[in-house]
Amino acid sequence: MKKKTITKKRTITEKYYTHELKDKILTRAYWKTDWLIEETFSIENGKQKLTRTTKTEINTEILNLEEYSLKKIKKEKIYILRDSQRPFFLLKENQEYFVTSIPENMNLVGEKHICNHLCSSCARLYPNECAKVLDIGKEKRIEKYPFIGKGFETSSNRIESFVVNECSRYKKSI
Repeated sequence: MKKKTITKKRTITEKYYTHELKDKILTRAYWKTDWLIEETFSIENGKQKLTRTTKTEINTEILNLEEYSLKKIKKEKIYILRDSQRPFFLLKENQEYFVTSIPENMNLVGEKHICNHLCSSCARLYPNECAKVLDIGKEKRIEKYPFIGKGFETSSNRIESFVVNECSRYKKSI
């Protein structure tokens, strides 16, 4: 029996959001992307076998943009913020602190636009050399570590994060 090839086309829509930190403004953008999916099948003896799938972006549009402006905060005032139990984003840059309120559902873990997290590789090779890695629970607060030059922390939200972008003690993994 002769082989036959057919191509089926369909469109799918994906909705997602991204976060970005730029000029002391944290943004959350909601996006919609339409994709054209082309699947090529070979048919032999009445059975279809998928041989190739291509995904082509047709249209991307922003649905909504939320902005959260960061304001400077003194290190001594951070404890008041923590006691409030309201969700916040705390940025540390060169021993200065900036803060903004955030929604409880904001998740910045793994967000490629702001998460160049150094600790993941450094802690794997040098687990007993970093106070941040060794500390546990409520003691792990960004203002406690003077060796962190730049990083951020989210607190009192559903998925808390603590990301270090610059560290004077960082040892690059091999």
